[in-house]
Amino acid sequence: MSGSPDESTEYEALEMGLADYLDKEEFDVGRLERRIRFALARENGLGRLGYLCHFDELTGLANRTLLYDRFARALAGSRRHRTRTAVIVVDLNRFKPINDDHGHAAGDRVLRTIAERMSRSMRETDTVARIGGDEFALIVENLQGADDVVVVAMKIVETAGQPVYFQGRPIDVSAAVGVSIYPDDAEDAEVLLELADAAMYRAKREAVSCCRFHDQELDRRLSDGCLLECDLKEAILRHHLVLEHMPQRRLVNDGAARFDMSPTWPHPEFGPLPVARFHHLAEQSGLVVPLMEWMVGAAIEQLGEWRRKNGETVRITLPLLSRRQVAWPEFLERLAERLTVAGFETGCVELAVCETMLLEEYRAGGTAFADFARHGFGLAIDEFGSDTGSLSLLRDLPLTTVRLARRLFRDSADDPRQQIFVDATVSLARQLGCEIVAPDPGDPDIADMIARAGAHAIITDRQPDA
Repeated sequence: MSGSPDESTEYEALEMGLADYLDKEEFDVGRLERRIRFALARENGLGRLGYLCHFDELTGLANRTLLYDRFARALAGSRRHRTRTAVIVVDLNRFKPINDDHGHAAGDRVLRTIAERMSRSMRETDTVARIGGDEFALIVENLQGADDVVVVAMKIVETAGQPVYFQGRPIDVSAAVGVSIYPDDAEDAEVLLELADAAMYRAKREAVSCCRFHDQELDRRLSDGCLLECDLKEAILRHHLVLEHMPQRRLVNDGAARFDMSPTWPHPEFGPLPVARFHHLAEQSGLVVPLMEWMVGAAIEQLGEWRRKNGETVRITLPLLSRRQVAWPEFLERLAERLTVAGFETGCVELAVCETMLLEEYRAGGTAFADFARHGFGLAIDEFGSDTGSLSLLRDLPLTTVRLARRLFRDSADDPRQQIFVDATVSLARQLGCEIVAPDPGDPDIADMIARAGAHAIITDRQPDA
């Protein structure tokens, strides 16, 4: 506000960034209030205009403009760090009939719900955008391998294929998903989007929730994986898996009967699959937890049957299949409770963990290891010597059993240095109070060598290393 009403002062005030200008002669409260109200409305309008330049009004997702900006930054990061970036195009199947049959309000609900679900299922660093009426695009950054995007794509297919409820009624939804990957398929953002779009149209011909990759090899593996994943879900749900029990041939007679237990999947097409063949599939599809829960139930049931028949409790070893998906402390707590309810002591169960998984937990601080001892469970290191052979694990972890890898014995019958290595490994583990279990080598000379080295047991009929 100024007492100088000349035009040059007004322009100078506006150029300084003021929202408006009044001279003292025209001042009154009503006029000032109106000017302030108009200025605030104008500011809010500019802010909303800026928002609409980058975001979709209906879903709140990024729009095509912001998508390209994020895509360019993602590709620049991939070039710098030598990682992969994937673009996923998602198109809803038969969206027009949803609008026609249920109304546009229902169509809007479907779009908002699908947008929310996809946003929740992605990482904060990824981008989810709406680029058309019923079409979305996702930018997935920092992928180490092409296989990593398969898990993400399957999650999107599952998310988009769930029904949406409107006014209490379910609306069936399905989506076609297409994927391309930088730098495997192309290096330009526009080309990558075109390739993903073309893959999506191939998926759309299926008329169900489906994903297709520009890479034909990934496409084939995804199709196989989808079929196997559905089969595995069904097998776990309907208890079609079998818990094999393999007896340990005791080399040290301590009067205890001990069995290795492991899930086997009698697949109708591929025949009996040991857990090593479908463990990775279970992890990728998020089925490790239900698989472990089924295995524990089947093991307790088998323990009860042995006790009814023989009047004794045997000791069993179960594989602990995951560190990322199975929270060990909670799992051990539940297992202890289930054993107690069934009338068994926790000491009759030993959990075998592969060497790599133990190393991961050990390097992360190893806070879960105290829970094994607290609940009274045995802890076995499985496939010891297969990859790293870290002796610090023997020294620092509360291990009860060391289960040697088969590859430790390859050529050991004719190699004195390898025999010395096996002898030293067994001797060290024994002196640290661990029981030594070895796989059946299938060679009498090597079996004798294992016995002379001081192993306590040999596992019969064990599957070869995966």
